[in-house]
Amino acid sequence: MDLGTPPGGVLAIEAQHPPEGNAFTFGGAVEAAKAYNHKDATASKTIAGYAVLNLFAEYQPPGVEGLVIRAEVNNLFDRTYADRATYGQDFNSITPLYEPGRSVQLVASMRF
Repeated sequence: MDLGTPPGGVLAIEAQHPPEGNAFTFGGAVEAAKAYNHKDATASKTIAGYAVLNLFAEYQPPGVEGLVIRAEVNNLFDRTYADRATYGQDFNSITPLYEPGRSVQLVASMRF
């Protein structure tokens, strides 16, 4: 019997690469979860699987020490999904809290 949040099979892979002699860093992450088909006496539905791709690029201008400019796209393919840590996805009476759709950010940060 599931008395908590049933995660099922979850996978996360992250990678980044700073090309040598370059002020850029490129990277991304894949977050995926298999469909969760186990239903106990209290659950009323199964949970669909999902896969999400997030990408980023960072630039550190050589002339400004500590400055990092980062552009990122999260949920690149605009998937509708609820993270497995969201409670209630296996009950018809509860509407899951879905993660945001595709989002694009441009952030500048300064370390001093």
